[in-house]
Amino acid sequence: MPGTLTTEVIDTERDCAAAGLRVTLYALTGEGRVAINMGEIGIDGQGTEPLLPEDNYAPGIYEIVFHAGDYQSGQGAQPKFINTIPVRFELDETCHNHLVLSLASTGYSVAAQITAA
Repeated sequence: MPGTLTTEVIDTERDCAAAGLRVTLYALTGEGRVAINMGEIGIDGQGTEPLLPEDNYAPGIYEIVFHAGDYQSGQGAQPKFINTIPVRFELDETCHNHLVLSLASTGYSVAAQITAA
């Protein structure tokens, strides 16, 4: 059974889900970086859809770009310090992968939750 890739973003400064924050998923290949999916964080903090569902899952090296600056501007954050947050990682054959971003206006942290499929 193939794996999946999902994401979640928590706005730690406002103590809420970062609803509306956009994310872009790229595959990294010998030719460079190729955009393969885009998504948005829902009101529960989870991505509204898996970024890499089972039917499109493939092992490889990927990058998620969290569009934090746009989100923070929409929340009235001034000054906008962090614009984009790129996170590179490698997926194996059969894991469910969930990336969690904790975001504030001047910093962030990323954690991965990986479970066997």
